[in-house]
Amino acid sequence: MNILLVLALSLDTFFACMALGAKKIEIPFISKLIIALVSSFFLTLSLTFGNLLTLFVNQQTLNIIGFLVLFILATVNIFDSLFKKFIQKHIFLTHSINIKYLTLTLNIYIDKTKADKDKSLSLNPAEALVLSILLSMDSLFTGISIQTNILNGIFLVSLSVVLGVISSVLGIYLGRKLQTQEKDYSYISGIILLFLSFNKLL
Repeated sequence: MNILLVLALSLDTFFACMALGAKKIEIPFISKLIIALVSSFFLTLSLTFGNLLTLFVNQQTLNIIGFLVLFILATVNIFDSLFKKFIQKHIFLTHSINIKYLTLTLNIYIDKTKADKDKSLSLNPAEALVLSILLSMDSLFTGISIQTNILNGIFLVSLSVVLGVISSVLGIYLGRKLQTQEKDYSYISGIILLFLSFNKLL
C-alpha cells in the first residue's frame, strides 16, 4: 500500500509534465532531478514526523490520523479543477508588486505551464524549484499516514526519486505526442488516495 501511495504522489509530476510537454516546454535533466528530489525531501519530512507520532499516540489513533490526512488530500485532488475555477473567477490574478509571488504561485497552481516564467520553452532550475514545491504539497502530508522502519523509509524515498524522474520523462514525452493537455487529471491520484484512506480504517 505504501508503494501505491508513492505512485499516486508521482502522478502529480506526470500530469504536470504532460502539460509542459504539450506546450513544447523542455525540462533539462537537472530540473527533472530537482523536481524529484524536492518531492522526496518533503516525503522524508512527513515520514519522519509520522514515525515520531508513534512515540506519543497509539496505533488506533495513528490510523485515524492517517485516514483524515489521506481523505482530506483525496478530496482536494478530486475537486482540484473546481478549486482552480473558483480561484480564476474570484481572485485577482494580474501581477502587482505587493502580491507578485502569490500571483505567480496561484497562476502555476492553475496552469503548470506558467512555471516557465521567462517563456524560454525550457524549465531552468529556479523555475523547476518553484514548480516542484507546488507539486510536493501532497508529499509533505501523506508521509504522516505511514509508520515504517528506517530501511523501508529509505526504500520509499528512493522509489519516490526514481518515480519522480521517470514521471517527468514520460510526461514530457507523452505531452509532446498528444500535443494537448486540456483536461485536469488530478482526480485520478485523488481516487487512489481515497482508497488508501479507507484502507487505514480496516
